[in-house]
Amino acid sequence: RAHARVEVYLGLCLRVIVAITNYEQGENPGRTKLVA
Repeated sequence: RAHARVEVYLGLCLRVIVAITNYEQGENPGRTKLVA
């Protein structure tokens, strides 16, 4: 069960990173956005 919890945690962390990256890149339209 702990393994599944770690996977969920990593998935959430990845989503947060992508969201922050997309937000930052949104202020720089010249860069491509990550899609997840």
